[in-house]
Amino acid sequence: MAQRTEPSRGSTRSKVTVVLPELLPGRFYTQKQQKRGPKRQPVATRTRTAPLMVQNCRKSYTINYKLRVLSWLQTASIPCGPSKFWQPRIREAADRFKFPFGNLGRWQREEKAGRYLEISASARRLEGGGTRRKLAEMERRL
Repeated sequence: MAQRTEPSRGSTRSKVTVVLPELLPGRFYTQKQQKRGPKRQPVATRTRTAPLMVQNCRKSYTINYKLRVLSWLQTASIPCGPSKFWQPRIREAADRFKFPFGNLGRWQREEKAGRYLEISASARRLEGGGTRRKLAEMERRL
């Protein structure tokens, strides 16, 4: 609530004095506000859940699938205008077939080396894959 007082003869502005109503103790909150929801339990009584196992997100692809992707990459053409076409890029092939684009370069190198010729189409691993023996001398002695 504001009260206006009349200006004195020499000044052109009127003065405003603000008068606030008296605050009673029941009108505002004076105690510490409590948190909503259930109270936290002590650590000793909380039920613990076992941590989730980390799953390997790597996938294995059959030789047949790899050859299909490589042949699509070589033979397909993507329209880029009314009469223009371009060959798909590695990133576009990876997006279309939904696999990491880093695999495709390795698959191309392996195909050029002829590693897919002597393997059955349903196989998932190449010969010589896996971990190498670290202690070859001990293996020979045994």
